[in-house]
This record gives sequence, C-alpha cells and structure tokens, in this order.
Amino acid sequence: MIIQEQDTKKSQEHEASHVSSDQPHSSPPSYAESEAASSDNTNRARSTSQISLPKATNYVSIAKLMGAVQGHWVIDPRIIIPAALLPPLLPGETQNGRKNLSLRTQTGAIKADVTLVPSISDPDYKNKPETQRVAAFEAHTMNGSVSFNLHEYSGEPGTTRLPVKVALYTPNGAIKLSIPRSFRGVINGVCGCGSTKVSDEVNSQVSFSQDNGNLHQLFVGEMDSGPTSPTSVRDEVTAETRVGHIQISYDDEHEADVGRSGSSGGILSTIWNAIF
Repeated sequence: MIIQEQDTKKSQEHEASHVSSDQPHSSPPSYAESEAASSDNTNRARSTSQISLPKATNYVSIAKLMGAVQGHWVIDPRIIIPAALLPPLLPGETQNGRKNLSLRTQTGAIKADVTLVPSISDPDYKNKPETQRVAAFEAHTMNGSVSFNLHEYSGEPGTTRLPVKVALYTPNGAIKLSIPRSFRGVINGVCGCGSTKVSDEVNSQVSFSQDNGNLHQLFVGEMDSGPTSPTSVRDEVTAETRVGHIQISYDDEHEADVGRSGSSGGILSTIWNAIF
C-alpha cells in the first residue's frame, strides 16, 4: 500500500509537470519560428529599399565618350540649380530651354528610368515662357540600344505634371520606350531599317495613326474637339533609329505581354527581334 501511494504521488507530479509544460507562456518560440520572423522582417526591409526613389533633381547632364549610361532619376522641374553647377548649353540650346535630363554617349547603350514629379498649377503654367512649359528629356547614343522608361509620380493635390518632350536617338540599335498612362500627345517613330511596334494597351488609346515612308506617327489619347486650352497636356516623343525596331508600351505593362503584342512575320521576325 505504501508503494502504491508513492507511485500515485509520482504519477500526480508527472501529470502536473506535463500540464505546466503545455502552457503557451512557458514555451519559448522554436528556432524555425524565429528564423521565419527574422526572414519576414528582412524581406520587408528589402522590399522597402527596392521601391525607394532617389532624391529629386533637375537639369541633369551626362556625356560620355565611351561606355553605357544607366540610372534612375527623379526630375522635379521646380528645383533651382545654382548657375555655377549648371552644365554648358548644348548647340542650339538656350538658357530657358535647358533639358531637364540629357544623357549622351558616343559608344554604349542607354538605359534610363525617369520619374517626373507633378509641378504645376494653372496660374503658374500660364505665366511661364513657352520653353518652360514642358519637361524636356533626351537620350542620344551613336552606337547602342536605348531604353527609356518614363513614370509619373503621385504629387500634391492640385498639381499636375508638365507636358513632356522626349528625344531618343541611335543610328545602330533598338529603342524601347514606356510612357505613363497619363500620356496624351504625339509619338514620332522613325526607322530606317526596322519598324515601330506598339503594345495592345497603347494601341487601344491611339486616336490617330499614319505612315509616311520611314515615319510612323500616332496620337495617343483623346484629341480635342474644340478650342485648345493653354493648360492642355500635349506630350511629344521622337524616337529615331537607322537599324533596329522601336517598341512602345505603358510603364506598368508586363514585359512578356508587350513582347507578344503586334508580333508577326514568323521565324525571320523572331531572328530579327533577337538581333535588334
């Protein structure tokens, strides 16, 4: 009987210990759970850093003799750059008509992501000289491809972006252009040996299109049916290449979808696209 009583006490102690160890507050997190939490925090930090934008600037000029030009710029036309830091004027360029972003190289590809900050309200826009009523960008290389991705930044309430004027040029290489959904204006595609390809998304917004020799011209967005307003957005892009295709899409389109739209010509077209 005594032995049975001791066994009963041991059994009760074992059960109490088992119940206590099952309490949530007394059980430390497992190594796997700690690793998962750490991984989640790391991924959040990495995701935040990936979507962060560089500081806004204005009147940027990069010119190289050799080598590629690549980067992401946030352009705010309101920013005033000290005169001592302004780059020399390009041939034919005036002080009031400076490019907000100029990228040039003699030999090398150009890949630019440009985010334009909305900067105008109606009163400001009407009082500015005509040359300052647009945000002007150029990407110019003598040998290499050009990729120019233009985005619109969500600005303060009551502000709108300036109309854009973009000039892209290469005598030897393909040109890829992406535009924001707010784009409304003319696109001039000049191909010496190649063609201008427009994604299905952009093509659905084309209200006018014509071909004249090597020039493919189209108007994206609604055209005015009455008198134009001085504050109406009139964007303009001229993309020119002698050897290569021009590809135009919206900046939020998936690249795979853009590549599939407008494709034709079988294997010869596939080979040509792979080269250029």
